Amino acid sequence: MIRYLTSEDWPIWKSIRLEALEKVPEAFGSSFEEEVLRSDADWQNSLTKSDIFGVFQGDELVGTAGIFYHQQIKLQHKAGMFAVYVKPRCRGLGLAGKLITAIVEQAKTKALQLYCAVVVGNASALKLYKHHGFVQIGIEPRALKIGDQFYDEILMVKELDCGN
Repeated sequence: MIRYLTSEDWPIWKSIRLEALEKVPEAFGSSFEEEVLRSDADWQNSLTKSDIFGVFQGDELVGTAGIFYHQQIKLQHKAGMFAVYVKPRCRGLGLAGKLITAIVEQAKTKALQLYCAVVVGNASALKLYKHHGFVQIGIEPRALKIGDQFYDEILMVKELDCGN
């Protein structure tokens, strides 16, 4: 089951988000070291600032994906997808695809374009996003730095107002 996460879901959101940041740090712009220090109120508020969906198996949150919206007038037509993560034991079941479908449908209500970034080398994420109509628009070299290692990111976009 996929559903929108509300501010009451902050404990399970916090748990899976920290797990994702710890297990695959190169897949996210945020870091475990920074986010583990956030207050409970910050975690709760984060669920009111963005649209974040969760996929559940029974009562367990096993995957997430979110959308952030730009507030500046010239950027309000764009949204960004973030926090896409499915627990390793639940991968290969089509759950990430269902999350992306929910994100795209929600983003269509507020934006005309949806952006995302994929670290170079993450072939499964790249394939997933391409399958859902995202196209590569460039590569940002050295987009992330973890310790002494740099990671390039593939920048992608999906136009939401073109019948896709």
